[in-house]
Amino acid sequence: MNGFQLEFFTQQDLFHSGKHLSDWLIDTARSHGVRGATAFKGDAGFGQSGRFHARIFDMFDIVD
Repeated sequence: MNGFQLEFFTQQDLFHSGKHLSDWLIDTARSHGVRGATAFKGDAGFGQSGRFHARIFDMFDIVD
């Protein structure tokens, strides 16, 4: 099987045409005949500065 893998890295709060950018990318890929797509959410990582970032409260189901 021959194919390609494209990876897009973007911020979670970006929108295009009124949709989250990740949803728009997946919908656009589907409309162009791409057979599969997966979106991953990064809960932790580090930036160009090397400083660690985490969204600790998103990892837990905390309800008031």
